[in-house]
Amino acid sequence: MAKPLNPKQQIFVAEYIKSKNATQAAIAAGYSKKNARFNGSQLLTNPNIRAAVDAGISRQAKRIEISADRVLQRIAEIAFDREYVHPATILKATEQLGKHLKLFTELHEHQVEAQATIVHATPEQIREELAKLEEEC
Repeated sequence: MAKPLNPKQQIFVAEYIKSKNATQAAIAAGYSKKNARFNGSQLLTNPNIRAAVDAGISRQAKRIEISADRVLQRIAEIAFDREYVHPATILKATEQLGKHLKLFTELHEHQVEAQATIVHATPEQIREELAKLEEEC
């Protein structure tokens, strides 16, 4: 059975659901400003707090009737509405759709040339080789 949240944790959860900012939620809950970033991060790793946050976000999404499908549908409507939407807004919506569909994934090529020799050595031989290398440096 999940341990009930203390009052500070309850405030943290409520504030995090509103802002999605763990640092600000920690400050609002009364944790020190100096350590708020660390505390906020730590609080989100607590399974009971994480469950409360997830449940709250789920309730929030249901309350405002939002879903990933609905968001994508709206972005698509904006992206393809050439008549009533500003061109910059169309471009941004199209970019968001492209990112969602992973059309703009950057590929990076790296070439590395290396040689390796595998040698079986005793611990004493390894220490001697390390000593030689340290002398060279």
